[in-house]
Amino acid sequence: VGADLGEDLGGLLYGDSGELAVSRLAGTRLQQPALFAVQYAMAEQWRVWGVEPCVMLGHSLGEYVAAAVAGVWSLPDAVRLVCARGDLMQRQSPGAMLAVSLGEDEAREVAEAAGCVTAAVNSPAQSVLSGPVEAVERAERIVAERRIRHRRLATSHAFHSPMMEPMLKEFQSLVSRVETRAPKIPFISNVTGEWITPEQATSPSYWAEHVRSTVQFSTGVDRLLDDEPGALLLEVGPGTTASVLLADHAQAQDRVLISSMRHVRDTRGDVQVTREALAELWVNGVSVNWPALHEHRAPRRVPLPTYPFDTKRHWIERKTSDAATHAARLFQPVFRHAPLPAADPGTHDEHWLVFADRLGIAERWTARLRGLGERVVTVEAGTSNERLGGDVYRVRPETPEDFDQLVRELQETHGSGGTWNVLYLWAVDTETDVDRVGVVALEAPVHFARALGLHRGSAPTRLVVVTQGLARVEGTEPHSPRRALALGPVKTLPLENPTLSASVIDIEDAVADFEPVMAEMRASLPRSFVALRGATRFVEDVETLTAAGPDAGGGSRCLRPGGVYVITGGLGGVGRAVAAWMARKYQARLVLVGRTPLPERKDWAALESELGTDAETRERIGAVRELEALGAQVLVEACDVTDRAALAEVVVRAGRRFGAVQGVVHAAGLAGGGLAQFRDAEAMREVLAPKVDGTLALASVFGGRQLDFFAVFSSTAALLGNLGQVDYCAANAFLDAWADSPDAPANVVAVAWDVWRDVGMAAAERLPSVLRKAHAGREPSGILATDAVSVLERALFAGERRVIVSTESLPDRLERGARRHQRQTEEPGDGGKRSQAEMESVLTAIWKDLFGRSHIERDANFFELGGDSLLFVEAGWQIKKQLRVSLTVADLFKFPTIALLTEHLAPASSAQEAATSPTENRRTADAQDHETALVPLKAGDGHGTPLFLVHPAGGSVFFYRELADLLPADASVYGFQARGIESDAAPRRSVEEMASRYLEELRAAHPRGPYALGGASFGGFVALEMAQRLRAAGETVELLVVFDSPGPGQVPPELDDVDITEFSSIPGDSSFTRQLAEVYRANMEALRAYRPRPYPDPIVYFLAEERREGIDPLRPDRAWEPLAPVGLTVHRVPGNHVTMLAAQNVPAISRVVSAHLALADAKKQQGRGHSRIRSE
Repeated sequence: VGADLGEDLGGLLYGDSGELAVSRLAGTRLQQPALFAVQYAMAEQWRVWGVEPCVMLGHSLGEYVAAAVAGVWSLPDAVRLVCARGDLMQRQSPGAMLAVSLGEDEAREVAEAAGCVTAAVNSPAQSVLSGPVEAVERAERIVAERRIRHRRLATSHAFHSPMMEPMLKEFQSLVSRVETRAPKIPFISNVTGEWITPEQATSPSYWAEHVRSTVQFSTGVDRLLDDEPGALLLEVGPGTTASVLLADHAQAQDRVLISSMRHVRDTRGDVQVTREALAELWVNGVSVNWPALHEHRAPRRVPLPTYPFDTKRHWIERKTSDAATHAARLFQPVFRHAPLPAADPGTHDEHWLVFADRLGIAERWTARLRGLGERVVTVEAGTSNERLGGDVYRVRPETPEDFDQLVRELQETHGSGGTWNVLYLWAVDTETDVDRVGVVALEAPVHFARALGLHRGSAPTRLVVVTQGLARVEGTEPHSPRRALALGPVKTLPLENPTLSASVIDIEDAVADFEPVMAEMRASLPRSFVALRGATRFVEDVETLTAAGPDAGGGSRCLRPGGVYVITGGLGGVGRAVAAWMARKYQARLVLVGRTPLPERKDWAALESELGTDAETRERIGAVRELEALGAQVLVEACDVTDRAALAEVVVRAGRRFGAVQGVVHAAGLAGGGLAQFRDAEAMREVLAPKVDGTLALASVFGGRQLDFFAVFSSTAALLGNLGQVDYCAANAFLDAWADSPDAPANVVAVAWDVWRDVGMAAAERLPSVLRKAHAGREPSGILATDAVSVLERALFAGERRVIVSTESLPDRLERGARRHQRQTEEPGDGGKRSQAEMESVLTAIWKDLFGRSHIERDANFFELGGDSLLFVEAGWQIKKQLRVSLTVADLFKFPTIALLTEHLAPASSAQEAATSPTENRRTADAQDHETALVPLKAGDGHGTPLFLVHPAGGSVFFYRELADLLPADASVYGFQARGIESDAAPRRSVEEMASRYLEELRAAHPRGPYALGGASFGGFVALEMAQRLRAAGETVELLVVFDSPGPGQVPPELDDVDITEFSSIPGDSSFTRQLAEVYRANMEALRAYRPRPYPDPIVYFLAEERREGIDPLRPDRAWEPLAPVGLTVHRVPGNHVTMLAAQNVPAISRVVSAHLALADAKKQQGRGHSRIRSE
């Protein structure tokens, strides 16, 4: 700023110039650059600390700050414009400004009477008048006579008035010479009071008009508060002026308003004010970059309680209820120009595999590759599986066994090492039948990837899926939405197989595009979706959707009171939430379409009163009643959404009942779920059906009708990929491509949602117990249904065919995905000896990666950092991979900090190194078959009754950590973890085998009883079997405790597909993910096969009070009564099946278990006393 002004602005602001500096800063030429510099610097400081704006609103010059932060101008250009603006303003004729306590209409009346204008409408009760000095003086006399509060402003000129007009032409010319870009962050226009459009933000005439026109700050505040109901409001600039103005708005009464800088009369220091603002943001749920805050100095550690004492929580609770809403942002997909990537210099020993098309592209490209001296194998699609001679094979695309045989033969013929470069050209074939596109674009790549995982081991593979007519870069290309199915495997399979990198490359010219495709391959495929157009490379990206509202260009899209709307999946979680919103806000007439019919209305009352009515029927009837209570009229229709004839009949019946349908929301879908290695073609087609065939059926039925909107619900999984959802990602990629194609009807919009965290297909309650337990202590990601429906309205009115809703910055998430894939393809580190410094460096990097932090102290405790069971096990896997050593779970419990682990793995002295033998503490892969199940959770004094707890289905004993901590100090507590958790050893597959192995280790640790046994969920049955065997051997089992285990007959019969939807949020090696899924599967197989026998002693049963509808049996304890004929003592405890052993609920359990252990110890002591008397 100083260079443009020719002044030392810093000296004026922070020097000792006193009254002279104050006087000089009162002049417009210096005042405006000073204000800009302070506000921009404050905004950037907040961003360094991790506080990112989701939307912005500036006042007058403040809009320039917002534009600069949003990227409309570069900082140097913004500074030049602000300095020029201030200089031009100061050259205008002198004027005056008057603040008055009047609303817009009253202020306009006074201004017209006095001969001035309204410069700003700051709130419903505050305005500013501006004009010649004499006119403003007349206005001042008018308001004084009416006893209206007023104040002359300390300005030298009449800003935002006709007195600025002489400068407008010159200023507009200056702006026209500055490079402008569409804003990356939405902000409100002072000129209109609405969200600024890209056209306005980049228009020189807009910024010239901004100088002259009235500042519509009050209207802008209304728009901001209405559109961002959960946003925290942070004032970035001196004092509290904006906060005071916002407080005049009724909508702001319960909002959090925070000022960054002190008022001139505030006696607190500047640092204190800003730090207190930061603290208030954090308390209200904002994530803070603490290392940046403490840069260049070491913060002081303050110890806090690790658990609530006396069952009363004293922790500061973050306000998280609004976190999802204020973070929710709208984006739109784009293709950005990007240079060709640099080649990876480390690639050697390459083999080329070309899946040949029928258009001749493969023939030309193969010839060029062989001309370069490359080894090339070609694979044709056909109706047989055979080797045609030489390096030419034929396979059946729909047959997994053919790919399995192909990979095996290639491994035998060409060796198992080296890098495979795969050009998959089957999806480019325009002659492929429409029904076959799903086979060649989705199923065949999945079959191929499965074979790679089975036979290629750690050898890397690069997969390029070539398409034509998929990417809409210029909007005029021929478009084939079904080919978008290929994006599912490309974006998902690398998450499941760390040795695979993949990309879809959409070509235009098969001859010219050969070299760019080779460049992508040589660079190890850095982007998952690339388009080549002429000599230009485009990559898939997103940009902020700045305009989102009824006036944002949405055309005829609208929701109308009493409108008739069809919602598919209407009684599912998402569909029901949308229906409730339409009922509440528009009293809509709703046609809810689903697969399951609802009983006739005349039978509802009887069904609701009958005890035998299933919970799902009750819930569906209740949902309809609730919608009607909200003001809707409801018609429930049962049909397959892929059946066009049935859909047409539904529309006819809806027309007879309500009239013409005016809008469609297609929310039906199946999430699928399961690693690709477990997915068969039929299961994938079931997931595709509602999204692909259902969408086309709806479009066909409504093709001749004029709809206000046609909304299809997609997912961010189509952009980011999602572990275990290859078919779901593919289905949503089709939806996005279809909505962007000429085939889609007018007023279509595909809304790609982030997770609806409390309903829908991604709700945590629909995951297997292994995942629910792993995430029990985590704040869920995504947006609440109540917040999502408000975002839906913005998306519908955004005026775009594709809208992406994310709860954080999508560009950052794309970047994180790229970094994750880079980590997956890195080679393991050297297994040789390391110094303590090297060991600590590697461990610190692992910890940072696991916890997503830029700084972690060497003494920070794994558990206090927030480590959960998945991260706990993943830490062991990463240590094994990068350091070529293995740690037991017991080691990680014993050495939970980087400092302790470093000393354990790389002792400081040779004596310590000798004492810590590799066979004991650094087991290598050849010891995995002897993996120890017993994990010490708590060391007692050796005199009490030991408690042995068996793992739940997920296999980890982390689940019991909180309970072990709260049991008496003299109690020894052990956990049995499943085989396969620490290594890739095959898990045990029967309860009897587990019981036998675990008893061997139990007796080795404690040769004689009495014993106490327990287990949660699946673990309860293993503990029961162990107790039976101990009693049969004559041992005493003083306590058998079961934590909410389902009873016989209550176990789900089919769990062939392990749903691992949530694993995409877990960093690290996806081989760990597959192994964990295999452990879970093995345990569930064991549970289904086990036949328990009645136990001849009492059983203590803990029943979770919260029962998750459709997941947990209501009274599993009653199913245990036949297994405990001597007595079953049931204790109801807070929490659900997953959270009952979490920190906030476990005290209720620990008190009961402690009492039983004390009773067992008393019996033990009494028995010892009797023995001494008899011997005497």
